[in-house]
Amino acid sequence: MGLPSSGKGRMELKSNGKRAKFSVILTAMLMLTLAVPWSSAFAAQDEEANPAKAAVGATPANPYHVTFEDGNNGDWKAGDGTVTLNVKDGALNVDNRGRTAIYDNQAPSVKNGYLSMKVRFESEPKQFGILFRYIDKNNYAGLIQDGQNNWLYYTMINGQEGYGGIATKPYNLAAGQTYHFEVTFDDGNAALKIDGNELFSGSIGALPVQNGKIGMRSWFANKSWNIEEVTYYGLDGGSEPNPDAEIIELTSSSGAVSAFVDNTFPRVDHYVLRAEGEDDVEVYAQEDPGYSLR
Repeated sequence: MGLPSSGKGRMELKSNGKRAKFSVILTAMLMLTLAVPWSSAFAAQDEEANPAKAAVGATPANPYHVTFEDGNNGDWKAGDGTVTLNVKDGALNVDNRGRTAIYDNQAPSVKNGYLSMKVRFESEPKQFGILFRYIDKNNYAGLIQDGQNNWLYYTMINGQEGYGGIATKPYNLAAGQTYHFEVTFDDGNAALKIDGNELFSGSIGALPVQNGKIGMRSWFANKSWNIEEVTYYGLDGGSEPNPDAEIIELTSSSGAVSAFVDNTFPRVDHYVLRAEGEDDVEVYAQEDPGYSLR
């Protein structure tokens, strides 16, 4: 994969007041030849080591993809209500008690995107929803099923909920079955497919347009379902920074190199190269940061 960085494709070295321009390729080669034993922040990108947290990119060419076959829950969390989350038989079991919302904290934050979810319902599939643009329990959007085989749009904006009917085709759902849901959201437009059948595609002017994560919600009766697989990517070529992100320092065992990276996504801010008897050399990258893998 390309070197995650934060610049215009050229590097600037600062040492003893002198400046020299080097290409991104030179820096990438440098990092490879140093064989630095970085922390698990980079190990999490190893798909074989941890498939549930692999492929954190948010582009069609490099989608965010989650399975649960290794027993890891992919960092799904309860955002609202009482929910029990556990991995069993290669799927994320979600046990909802009344009104709930869950979200994938590991997922990239995108404004416009495509979401594919395979979900098996253990109880009657009604009064549930697929969420996107999830910021917190008070701010998100989604498409929901009302229990009467009707689909609606749903919004939560600063804690105030809104919803309305959308012109969908009937599609019967049954307990004990796995369904493939596909949701596309692009500014004020959205589309819904189930098992390849398009139920809706059109404009929903009430949708909040903001960067957010993905999730599901439930209300009224207690119910359980299993999320078997998730694929998710952005339609704008990337995502925006996580407001909770911090720059942390990762240092090689020899102390010769440090990388300063975003702790929620391995985006390199800059490097520091050290040699005995010499001034530290700082290597900076792009002025316009990148927040997804290309």
